[in-house]
Amino acid sequence: MKIGIKLIPAFILILLVPLTSYEQQTGTLEIDLKSVSGEMTDYHGMTLKIYQDNQKIPFKIIDSLTSNPYKVSLPIGYQYKVEVYASSMYANLGYVDLQDSNEKLDLIIPNPGSILFTAVYNDGLTPITNATVVVKSSNGTYEYWTPSTTNEDGKTIRFWLQPTISNDDYYIANISIGKNLSYNYYPINILQGASNNIKIVTPWPSVAPPLVATVYKSSLQKVSKSDGNLVLQLYDNNDNKISESKVDVRGKAYFSNLKVGSYILRAIDLNGGNNRVWGVTNIILDGKQTSVQIFKNQTNNKILNTTQTVLYSNEGSVNSDPITISQNVQTVISHDLLIDIKAWNDNSSTISNSKLLSDVGIKANHIPSWITNNAKWVMDGKITEIDFVNAIMYLHTSGIIK
Repeated sequence: MKIGIKLIPAFILILLVPLTSYEQQTGTLEIDLKSVSGEMTDYHGMTLKIYQDNQKIPFKIIDSLTSNPYKVSLPIGYQYKVEVYASSMYANLGYVDLQDSNEKLDLIIPNPGSILFTAVYNDGLTPITNATVVVKSSNGTYEYWTPSTTNEDGKTIRFWLQPTISNDDYYIANISIGKNLSYNYYPINILQGASNNIKIVTPWPSVAPPLVATVYKSSLQKVSKSDGNLVLQLYDNNDNKISESKVDVRGKAYFSNLKVGSYILRAIDLNGGNNRVWGVTNIILDGKQTSVQIFKNQTNNKILNTTQTVLYSNEGSVNSDPITISQNVQTVISHDLLIDIKAWNDNSSTISNSKLLSDVGIKANHIPSWITNNAKWVMDGKITEIDFVNAIMYLHTSGIIK
């Protein structure tokens, strides 16, 4: 007698198994943030990191608390580690075994400490006035709610900050003079409930070395006596005139006894009538710069030089060397004007003057007649590309073209 065995396909067996639904049960964890004295603390600027069991990666991150106590829904049956951060600084941690639908965890937030800075020049004595001081966390995620301006003694306001409990936490004080000269002082550690004063000695001298400014009428040619009665005027960032110097027969002017910082240098033709401004450039005196160049029709470094940015740190060296970026002579960029003269030169056999001008948005009936000659001369090599760019920039800054 033969017994036949018929195999049932696996997918049919699966269908025969009763289907059951499983839903993860959750409970509520109430986190109560308190001060050392047991009072309810301010929850603004607080962050929570919640880890499940022994996981290294947070199960949940709450970047911004909306209340105190704060309630969070979590799966039950696990142990949780909760870390609290105040102003990006590690503040405390606690453990809770969430087996029931509701659990409570109290976390004590350390009392803040304070710090007052005094900024001085590299002689260690002369105070820096009107410098801007910003305090931020080392990871850059937190910045004190307001910057401070140093007074005549070089002192800031007193900053109240969360203490640095973790060895990895510290603050950075950024001191800036003008727009592009700054110094980072770190690490700054804050003790719980303690007040501290720090004197920050910057790398800048109290008086910058003498500055020699050279005025050019083209990319290579300095001005001469026949180019007009020129004078250089130095202004601060608030457009207050600081100093003035006559341009000599060699095209040079001299400045001394200047403080480090950002300045605006204007070349003025005293005989120029309504068109007195010869050129303008931004400069930064960081205690090392001793010379600067200014070109005819230059407007705030848009023709040859962009503003250098110098960033120092208190680690004993310059974070990034002083940077002066020069635009390629063949491509000059301003906010709304792009001129690539090399391309025009490469195609000069097929491009007419009117086509050349239309490419930069210039209509022949809206411009002086001399600009068409300049366009032809630059393609023929009779004038430099910079001379032509200066002419275009003159039209731009004069409002003739936009």
